Amino acid sequence: MARQGMGRGAATMAAGLAVLAAVTACSGGSAPRTQATASPGGREAGRPAAAAHDPAVTFAGHGAALPEAVTTDIEDSTTSTLIAPPVTLHGDLAWAATSQGLLALDAATGETRADLRPEGRSTEPSNSPRTDLKPPPVATVSGQALVVQTFAVTIPGQGTTKAHTALELVAADADTARQAWRQVIDLPDDFPEADGGSLRTAVMGIDGTTAVVRVKAASGYGSGDAGTVAIDLAARKVAWDAPKLDPAAMGAGQVVGVVSGPHSWSPKTLEARAAATGAQTWSKDTDNPSVVAVGPSLVLARGLKGMAFGAVDGIEIGSGRETPVQLPETAPAPPGYCVYDQRSVTVCVGSSLLGLDPGSGAVLWAVSNDPKRESPRLTGAWHGLVYGENRAGEPVALDARTGKDAETPPGAAPYWTDGRYAVTAKEIVAVTG
Repeated sequence: MARQGMGRGAATMAAGLAVLAAVTACSGGSAPRTQATASPGGREAGRPAAAAHDPAVTFAGHGAALPEAVTTDIEDSTTSTLIAPPVTLHGDLAWAATSQGLLALDAATGETRADLRPEGRSTEPSNSPRTDLKPPPVATVSGQALVVQTFAVTIPGQGTTKAHTALELVAADADTARQAWRQVIDLPDDFPEADGGSLRTAVMGIDGTTAVVRVKAASGYGSGDAGTVAIDLAARKVAWDAPKLDPAAMGAGQVVGVVSGPHSWSPKTLEARAAATGAQTWSKDTDNPSVVAVGPSLVLARGLKGMAFGAVDGIEIGSGRETPVQLPETAPAPPGYCVYDQRSVTVCVGSSLLGLDPGSGAVLWAVSNDPKRESPRLTGAWHGLVYGENRAGEPVALDARTGKDAETPPGAAPYWTDGRYAVTAKEIVAVTG
């Protein structure tokens, strides 16, 4: 339904032009605060590049502390880390998504190279854990590598037009930490807005130049509802939206998620949509579904119509083809969290630690608690190694193909690594071997 008066689109356009004028005319404000001249990849001029190791076997015991803005978003009241730090390693920069800004950190020193915050008044909650935050993705748009993040902001009312909520998209040069551009984008008219509350947003991933954003009401009317807004980064506008699609995974050019019905008791469906256009690729009826990505082309799902209680199916993202996955008797619970090692194995946590084939979902190995061995707490996996901690809090590493202990103690338990640097719960550390 169209708004009377100035209209939502005109009001947002005016706000967007004001933001653009402020950024163009002024070097202060929210423009990136660059402390040093950057060479390609964000490294300070004259500093040698960090050595690369593949696989990453050992890590420095300590490194540069992650900013408090990053750690407090993902900690509970006991300061225990709830999710992997939302940090992306790119060259000599570590890009961090926080509830209120996009940070560019020097990976070697931890120095903040840029702190990009929304120009509009943010409605993103900042006083509660943000388990929905994702590492900010990197996209190539018109030949430029960009890091992007979205924020829910309030567009002030004007005349008879009410204030409303929009998305402010911030894009930064991934190599130099300089702001590239920002754009205020209205939520589509059919998208529910928080009534006096707030919205949580997170970029789930990027396919080509399409950014897929999860938007969830955090409080007020519609609290708990989540939907999808896909943004064309080249055109800087909404490509498509699905107000009831809660995105859970991306791969094979598709977005997979659970679609809720008009009421809380309505049946839900599991469906895939083309990331570029929003066209439905496949859909499946469900009973209380759950879904987790296990690789670039596969998800594990339970709760599909006709499945036995607790049964798990592997679903090819591109085609929707189902294949039953047989979990070991020692690990009957379906996985709730998985990490792909970017090569050939996905490691999942359920009732035990599992190594899976990312293409078929077949179980390669399992580590269960028994008198001789304990299942470690999983943090990450990369290029044939699995990282975690034992019950004593000591870093451990496993062979991703066999599940056996690695010969060399890792020295740290990273969530992410690129072979040069690694991100632990509190720090960015160097890869030493």
